[in-house]
Amino acid sequence: MVSVADTGIGIPDDQLDSIFEEFTQVDASTTRKVGGTGLGLPICRHFIEMHKGQIWVESTVGKGSTFSFAIPINNDANGADDGIDGDTEDADGGGKVIVAIDDDAGVVNLYKRFLEKRNYKIVGVKSTDAVTDRVKAFAPAVILLDILMPGRDGWAVIRDLKEDPYTADIPVIICSIVSDKNRGYSMGAADYLIKPIVEGELISALRNLNDANS
Repeated sequence: MVSVADTGIGIPDDQLDSIFEEFTQVDASTTRKVGGTGLGLPICRHFIEMHKGQIWVESTVGKGSTFSFAIPINNDANGADDGIDGDTEDADGGGKVIVAIDDDAGVVNLYKRFLEKRNYKIVGVKSTDAVTDRVKAFAPAVILLDILMPGRDGWAVIRDLKEDPYTADIPVIICSIVSDKNRGYSMGAADYLIKPIVEGELISALRNLNDANS
């Protein structure tokens, strides 16, 4: 277990449950002195949960807060439950290319670990510059798209992809910590997964696409 304590303003009891949600800050007033986007703690939570850990906070208003997290050290590589049922035959990718648009190399490597053993080829794209042309070059069967990207965000990317006749029909699965599924579906996303991405959920989304196109 790791704990980090501060002597800041503290967190009121009625905000402890929401402090790990996206775009939530203790002091949301326009005159607050502490900057930030309200994404730091949600990102921490998602990455810790990705490793099957937990994060929590203890706080006293006016005195400060102590944030703690715990991650299991020993994982049973042979018996770990990845959330996938025993029938994986229909999860075979048949060598299909999947373009993963995400600036986090760790996330792309996670996709590779999940999918390459199922005969998918994963191509990582970490920049949104000229991303439509890159997608055309790879001609993927599916696109995995993050929303929080440097420069042009994922919303701009999916808009461009859906407006281009050469990429408009490529299914886009949004994979992001941003929980705005209604916006994603309205812009043409085929599916919307919330990070941290669970292997079983990603495989299920790909199966659904295969079933829809068969």
